Order: sequence, then structure tokens, then C-alpha cells
Amino acid sequence: MNQLPGTTNHVMIVDDDPTVRMMMSSVLDSLGVSFDEAEDGEQALMLLESVLPDLLLLDVSMPGMDGFEVCTHMKKTPGISEIPILMMTGLNDVSSIQRAFDLGVTDFITKPVPWSLIGYRISFLLQAVKSFANLKKNERRLAHAQRLAGMGSWEWEIQTDKFWLSDEVRQIFQIDLLPFDSSFQSFVNSIQPVDRNRFLEATSKAIASNSSYGIDHQLLLGSGKSCFVHTEAEVISDHNGVPIRVEGSIQDISERKATESQIRQLAFFDILTGLPNRTLFLDHLKRIHSRSLTDRSRFAILFVDVDGFKSINDTLGHLSGDCLLQQLALRLKERVRSGDFASDGMVARLGGDEFVIIIEHVKNSEDVAIIAQRIIDNIRIPILLETTEVVVTASIGISIFPDDSLDTDTLIKHADIAMYSAKENGKNSFQYFSPSMHKTATFQLELEKELKMAITNNEFSMYYQPQVDLTTKYIVGFEALIRWSNPKLGSVSPGEFIPIAEKNSLICDIDRWVISEVCRQISAWQVTGMPEVQIAVNLSGKSITRNDLAPFIRQEIDTHNIASQSLQVEVTEGVLMLDVTAASATLAELKALGISVAIDDFGTRYSSLQYLQSMPIDTLKIDRSFVANISDTNDRAPVISAIIALAKSMKLNVVAEGIENEIQKSFLTVHGCQMGQGYLFSRPVPPEYVPTLLASFAE
Repeated sequence: MNQLPGTTNHVMIVDDDPTVRMMMSSVLDSLGVSFDEAEDGEQALMLLESVLPDLLLLDVSMPGMDGFEVCTHMKKTPGISEIPILMMTGLNDVSSIQRAFDLGVTDFITKPVPWSLIGYRISFLLQAVKSFANLKKNERRLAHAQRLAGMGSWEWEIQTDKFWLSDEVRQIFQIDLLPFDSSFQSFVNSIQPVDRNRFLEATSKAIASNSSYGIDHQLLLGSGKSCFVHTEAEVISDHNGVPIRVEGSIQDISERKATESQIRQLAFFDILTGLPNRTLFLDHLKRIHSRSLTDRSRFAILFVDVDGFKSINDTLGHLSGDCLLQQLALRLKERVRSGDFASDGMVARLGGDEFVIIIEHVKNSEDVAIIAQRIIDNIRIPILLETTEVVVTASIGISIFPDDSLDTDTLIKHADIAMYSAKENGKNSFQYFSPSMHKTATFQLELEKELKMAITNNEFSMYYQPQVDLTTKYIVGFEALIRWSNPKLGSVSPGEFIPIAEKNSLICDIDRWVISEVCRQISAWQVTGMPEVQIAVNLSGKSITRNDLAPFIRQEIDTHNIASQSLQVEVTEGVLMLDVTAASATLAELKALGISVAIDDFGTRYSSLQYLQSMPIDTLKIDRSFVANISDTNDRAPVISAIIALAKSMKLNVVAEGIENEIQKSFLTVHGCQMGQGYLFSRPVPPEYVPTLLASFAE
């Protein structure tokens, strides 16, 4: 962060969280700004008795005196009432924001603080403070000039309706005095029509109460132009207290209004895309919901998520990703604006690559589907990012009021659930919310919650399925298969919990538990005198691409005093193709330890023969989908024969999965497959049955 040019700025940080104070101090240091710290409102007010900062960074929620109370006290205290305040709040509703502005807060930012942007926000505010201070100095000079020479002033004789406007007003605002006919109404006519009634009302109240008033309004400059001005006026009365004259002055506040507009833009609009942000969206949704409850109209929420946005950031960089989001925002606004079936709509950005759309006055659900499909088609049009043309898609979830819920929070949640359903069903599509989706999402949330504690609560167990030599019929190894039994959910299949574990990064912890448990079990079998056989362990892509996997396995082998040849690592063909470089490096380390490597589900992906030859692989496992219903006459036979021939040419072992009958076994044996596993030989068994099973096959 660059230092502020020529800065002598001083800032006070008021926050009860020491971490926030430390992080904010680091930001201010990078800007070259001096600062003081206070951990609560009372300490801040004490400091303000001796220190006058250029800017106050104020937390809302603090023990004792909160941020709103500090603001109220400051605004009532001469000398500190004009200090600009940047309020830091976790409150994300419009009423709290409005309350802050009503108390005189200059700007606000929601927690958690976006540390990458806060420095720019503070720089902007300090520069604005400097500009505002200069403006105040000019105001004082102007006021002095007005007292000496009547600059920018006006007078109205109430009884005679004689109105006088100084020549200096024309010089300041470059307006023509000719239209003025020396009446008060002629001045009122120079005020923007939308402000006239407010100005007249303020003047009338001041005359009735013999008081002064100040009001912001717009002044017409001619040629269709206008500017913001602040009018200060005072009622002058005779010795009997009867109002006889109003004296006023006019000040240009266009710059201040522009600053206020920028602050409100930051508060309610997304900086990157210019779209309404979450705060404004929720406020707009609240008003639409209230109106729909009254007039019984329907509205729809469309939750839009860009498919594969992370890959754009990773490959082309974040600047290209930001450019993509900006162009998509324009397309969404154009599509909603040109919708044929909705009289009104809003597009907002919730954050990241997530957008949300409100479509009002929905008559038919099918109309929303047409809009959603048009959005999908529009997003899919190629986008040029500098010199690279990219094509992205989007997944959309739809919920409709009142069909899917009567409250807004649930409607948003249902649209989000429907969006994830669209992603799971192939992406580049839309889905209406349905109760079954909610049931599925609720189950997955419950499953994820329970899964996080499964290792701690010792809920996992390992089962072992034998791998049999198809010629000798002896067991030559076992595949270790994880099982999960949960007190609430019962028995949960790996097909249900493994994908969730991969999504939330629990899979690496599960992989490590499996490795540790299998090594411990091999050691336990050795103590009983069971013959040594190889145990295959399935590992995820996230584990296989980590550089600490091989050291961990070596540690477990040493801890349990087992031979490295007792272990085999299985990875799927798809995992290898995701990150060939990282996977190859890890497999080479495992090979150096003496651990063999098998490619699971071989033939289901499109792996390169060159990659296979370059990797330290020992075994190919034919996927069960090829083994099912095989015969000499169907189209699966040539594929299996080719895989076996490929393995032989590369001097690799072959294991066929999913053998369930003698026909399959015979076919594989005839075609040269060496080993197989499946229900024909045995279902997976708990570890205590392994020695008996091994002995029975030896007989």
C-alpha cells in the first residue's frame, strides 16, 4: 500500500477486539499514518479530550458504551463533533446503516473487515477529510466576505414582498439575474421543483417561530443544469417580535453531495460490478415481500452461480476474473431489463461469483423458466478477456413466492438449494426448488455435521475384501474398505459420505485415519502369526497430490513395525489426470519406500499411455462396469482383452473388480487376467474374520 502523499494524518482506532486493532494498526503503518488505540467507548472519549484525530475508526458492538452512544456523545460535544467517523459493524441491515448515517457517521464497513480493501477506503476518507477541511476553511472565508461585502446573500422583506439577491450570487453560480422580478416567488422559481415545497415549508416554520433554518436543495442554473446548495436563513423581527425580514446566504455544496453519494455507493452497491450489494438486495426484497403480502402478487428469486469460476482465476489471474464478473453483471442487467414477462426486476451481487435476481409480478412459473434459460444462453456467449476468449456457463436455482415459502430467508435458502441441485445435475442449467431438494440438502447438512466428529467419536471401521489368484484360487491380498456407522444416521455408505468429505476437505483426515488403522491392523495380524498378504488402501486426489503423504505413511510403517511391501496404494485414473505432476511425484516417493501402486477403475477415463508409462505403477484394476454382464459376444470383451494386453505389455498386474459369477471368472481367466475380487469369492469382512477367510482359501 502506498503512503498518503505529504500526510500528517492521525487516526484513532476504537475496537474491543485486539486482533482487529493489531490488523488495523498494520494497515495504518503501511499508509504512513500515526494512530492511537482505545479498547472501548469510555477510553476513546477520554483520549479525545487531549487528542483530535483526523478520522475515528469506530466499532459498533463493544462492552459498556457502544459505537452509537460514542457517536451521540461526540456530536453533542464542541470540538469533537466534526471528527469524521468510519464505523465498523457486523450489523448488515439497512436500519442500522441508516441509524449510523443519522448520527453523523461518515462511512461504514461491515465485519469481517475486507483487509485487502480497507487501506484504500481509509486513504479515500482521509483525502475526503482533507478536502472537507479545506471546504470548511473556504466557508469561513466566504462567511467573513459576506459579512464585509454581502457576498452570496439575499434578503426578503416580508410585508412588501421585496426580494433582493446580491450580484455575487450570479458570479458564484453563474446564473442570470434578469428573470428575478424582486419577489420571493421569483427566487422560489429558481429552486428545483422537487425541492420547492420543502423550502417553502422550512421558511414558513421559521417565520412562525421567529427562528433560523438551514436546508439543502438544488438551484437551477439554466440550460437544464442545476447544482446542490445549502441555504442558511434567519428571521429578523421588529421590537414587537413581528417578523419583518428574512436574511439568507447560499453556499455551493456540490462537492460534499458528491462525496455523500460516493459513500452511499460504497454502502449499498458492489464496488466491482456496480450492482446492488447484499444489503440493498435484502432491503429491496423486504419491500417487495411486504407489497406482495398485501396485493397477493407473486415474485421469483433466481440464484445464479458461475460454473468453474475458480479455474478462470487460477489460469488467467484475478484481474481477468474480475473483468469476467463485470461483463457478466452487464449481461444479467441487460437480460432482466429486456425480460418479456416481468414488469420489474433487480440484479444484485452477493459476493464471489454469486448473483441473485428478483423478478416481480410473476404470473406463471413457466415464464420464469424462459427468463432463466435466456440468462443461461446469454452467459454462454464467448467473452474476450484481453487476448483470450473464454466460454463460461451458469447454474440457476429458482424459488417462487408464495409457492416455495412465505418468508424471505427461506426463499433465498431454497433458491440456493435449487442452484446446487442444478450444479449436481450437470451445471449449465436451472432447477426449480422442490421439497425433495430440501430433504436432500437437510440430510447432507446433517451428514456433514456428523462426519466432522466421526473420527473423534471412533465411528469409522475397516472391512477387507479378498483379492484372489484366478489360477491358484489362493488369496493374494485384500482391499481395505472404510465403513461408517453413526448413532443418528445409522450405516452410511461410502458413496454418500466420501463426496461430502471431498468437498469440505475432511477427506485428507479420513485418508490418514485409514492408513493408520490399516497399518495397526497389519501389525496386529502379524502378532497372531497370520501369513503376510498385501493390503490395498484407496486414497483421494487431495491426499495423493500433497507432498507430506509419503513421509506420513513412512512414519506409520515405522510406528507399527510392518514391512512396506504389506501396503498398496490405490488411486483412480481420474485423480492421476487432475494433476499429473504432483501425483507422479508422490507415487515416486511411495515407490521408493517399497509401496506398490494400483490404478483403480481403469478404463473409465481417458488417460494417456504416455502418462501411464511415466508413472511408477504396478497394477491395473479393471472397473466393475466392464466386468458386469461380460460374454464373448458383447462389446465389453474387446475392451477387457485390450486392458489385459496393455497391462502385460507394460509388465503390470491385472485385477478385475466386481466378479459375481463363474461366467465372469471363467472369461477373465481365459483372457489372461491374473487376479480378481468380488462377491463370488467373498463380501468385505471385518478384520477378525480375515485370518479364517485366508485359511479357508489356502485349503
